Amino acid sequence: MRRAAIFALFLLVPEGWSQTSPVSLGRNDFLMSALQGFGDRQNSWAWSMGWFNNQLFVGADRAETCVTAAKNNIENPISPYPPTDPDILCPPALDQLGPWLQAEIWSWNPLTNVWTMVFQSPLNVPMPAYPGVYTAPDAGFRSIGVFTEQSGTQALYVGGYSVSDVWPNLPGARLLRSTDGVHFAPVPQQYGTFMGTLHAKSFRDFATYNGKMYLVAAGVSPVHSPPQGWELLEAANPEQGDNAFQVVSPPGVAVSQVAAYNGHLYVGYRNETTGFEVDYTDAQGTPPYTYTPVITNGAYKTYPNHEILSMIEFNGSLYLGGNGVYPHGPYGINGAELYRINPDNSWDLIVGAPRNTPNGPVTALSGLDAGFGWHLNDHMWRMAVYNGCLYVGTFDESTLYRNDPMYAQAVAPQLGADLWSSCDGIHFSPIDTHGFEDEFNYGLRSMIDTPYGLFIGTVNPYYGLEIWQGIPETSASLLPAMH
Repeated sequence: MRRAAIFALFLLVPEGWSQTSPVSLGRNDFLMSALQGFGDRQNSWAWSMGWFNNQLFVGADRAETCVTAAKNNIENPISPYPPTDPDILCPPALDQLGPWLQAEIWSWNPLTNVWTMVFQSPLNVPMPAYPGVYTAPDAGFRSIGVFTEQSGTQALYVGGYSVSDVWPNLPGARLLRSTDGVHFAPVPQQYGTFMGTLHAKSFRDFATYNGKMYLVAAGVSPVHSPPQGWELLEAANPEQGDNAFQVVSPPGVAVSQVAAYNGHLYVGYRNETTGFEVDYTDAQGTPPYTYTPVITNGAYKTYPNHEILSMIEFNGSLYLGGNGVYPHGPYGINGAELYRINPDNSWDLIVGAPRNTPNGPVTALSGLDAGFGWHLNDHMWRMAVYNGCLYVGTFDESTLYRNDPMYAQAVAPQLGADLWSSCDGIHFSPIDTHGFEDEFNYGLRSMIDTPYGLFIGTVNPYYGLEIWQGIPETSASLLPAMH
């Protein structure tokens, strides 16, 4: 009853409407929106979200833990396949995994409150390692972006993930395009063109700046890449594919994030030795463009924070979510940090450990240590701004230790990912620290504000992803009087 009433109420609220004084959503404002895993536990990550044609689109990742275990086993046969975790279901042999990896795109229609699978990757890629076995060209959809093309057409772009990450002789990732949210097709990637020889493992992190599309190609082949293989691509006409794209990041860097802010393009570089760096550029002239550093050396933390995972503008500043996982892992008890860049390109530590910098000592403005005070919150994974407040979702490593005889008791009170919020960008409060009461939701991987609430997608490789919709319970009292 509550969902139906609030859903009907939101149909009456003008898009863009919000209350005068921002008030954060609370735990009771969130309801599960879709069937877990969209009815299939192998839809394990809600990897990406986009709002297009007044509908929500979610790109799922398939059997992520099975894929990771397969890669580790191929690289080192001592590493077990299938995984030994009793809550993970994988096919018993590597030659049976390929057909499990048909990634899906789902959409939610607010007028009907119905979820529909609008695309499933076809089972048409032969696997030379296993004669007669086929897999899909897309094992997951890592990013979704909306771009207005030069013709005026607004199109939905979806960045794929290829299991060439596991079997290198398979085709690289595809970039899908749709103008109606129903029919999807890859942009041209003909052999011999730039996109045809790129052979990226995935496309991630869209941005639009000065009428051009920017996205990160992760794990590209040595044809175009430095050893790290994470490059920033630019295209004025992305629908053309092929040679419409070019690399615009400097050589020798690994790009992890990109965002338009303050009249420039801000780019995060991954560096496992000295820590992450964030630069900005006006993207003018001949690539690679001129980049000016803003934050270097992992913000000068003693333990080098090696990567920025999320970027979003809030209250006139650019907020940056860090990665606390030890890069030579598999994991590390360090906690992720949160930063912001201000319009004058000064920067602040918002959540994290105190440290000394060349400009003097720095402490967290929020007063919260790394990981919001819980050092197993190893990612500030995704952020969103909804009704004037900032929301941050984490990856909480606790779930991975839930059966460990040494650590299980210590982590038990904190199992599941965290959701925190702030309406001023400094003072943060927890909304939920237990993965929406599901210990297997160890990450909040996608997040988007919509006219129908704040949507959050989880990582749950055990029993399937979950989609949660946050709608203010107080909406009725905030509506103008009806006459």
